[in-house]
Amino acid sequence: MKKTFLISGAGSGIGRAIAQKPASEGHQCILLGRNKANLEKILETLKNGKHLILTADIKSKESLAAAASQLGNRAIDGLVANSGIGGENYWGSGDRWQGIIDTNLAGTYNFVNTFLPNLANTPGEKHILITSSVLARLGVANYSAYCASKAGLLGLMRS
Repeated sequence: MKKTFLISGAGSGIGRAIAQKPASEGHQCILLGRNKANLEKILETLKNGKHLILTADIKSKESLAAAASQLGNRAIDGLVANSGIGGENYWGSGDRWQGIIDTNLAGTYNFVNTFLPNLANTPGEKHILITSSVLARLGVANYSAYCASKAGLLGLMRS
C-alpha cells in the first residue's frame, strides 16, 4: 500500500534526501518549505508519483494554516518534521537565540500540530518523525540555542 508523507524543510539537504527515499519506493511526498524555487527543484528529482509542494514558514501558524487549507481533509500517513536552522549564538546585540528556538522548537510544534488532523484522517498506522541532532545530548560552546532547541525536540516527541 502506497503512503503519503508530508516533509518540512524539504527544499534542501536532509529534507531532499528524506523525500527521495519514499518517492523512489512509489510513495507520495508533499514537500513543505519557505522557498518555492528550491521545492520545485527537489520536486523535479522525485520519481514515481504525483508529488506536491506547499510553501510555508513553520514559525508562522498563519502560514502553516494556509498551507494546510490547500490539503483540506487529505489523509497523510506520516509527518516528517525536518525544518531547522543551526549556527552559533551569542548573548547580546544580534543574539540568534530566539530565531533558532522559534524555528527549531516552536516551528516543529506548529508544523506537527497544524497537520495532526490530516494524520488523524488516515486509517491504520501513522508516523511522526522529528529530526533532532546528537547535539541534543551534548553541549558545544556558542551553540546554546541549537543544543537547547534540539534537546527540546526530544521532549516534544516523547510528549
